[in-house]
Amino acid sequence: MSTVKLKEALVDLQRQRTILDGAITHLQNVIAMLDGEPQNSNEQKVEKRPTSYIDEGILILEQAGKPLHISEIARRIGHVRQQEDISRASVESSFIRHIATKGSKARVVKVSPGHFGLPSWKSLLPLSSQSDVA
Repeated sequence: MSTVKLKEALVDLQRQRTILDGAITHLQNVIAMLDGEPQNSNEQKVEKRPTSYIDEGILILEQAGKPLHISEIARRIGHVRQQEDISRASVESSFIRHIATKGSKARVVKVSPGHFGLPSWKSLLPLSSQSDVA
């Protein structure tokens, strides 16, 4: 029995859960603010913007639900940070350095030249793409 469809469904559900968890937390914070209640310090930590290209790239990939070209990831990071001058080369070198230092525990993978995705997607790629993974 092939598990490809089950793995695809799992990846999709994980992506949806991440988006929903963020929306729920945001709505809870808005309600608390409107009610004049102080926000829980734990919630503030959850809502804190990621500070590294890796963290932001993972969130962007989760929202996209598919591997993206490094130029698109850099553009979206620039949009999130409200900076137009995010260097594609800087983001790519951060990703490559992360993959090289973390090895099998890396939180992003190179799925083809210039394209990065999440490790859970690696098994869903065609075999020809998997052999090209750096």
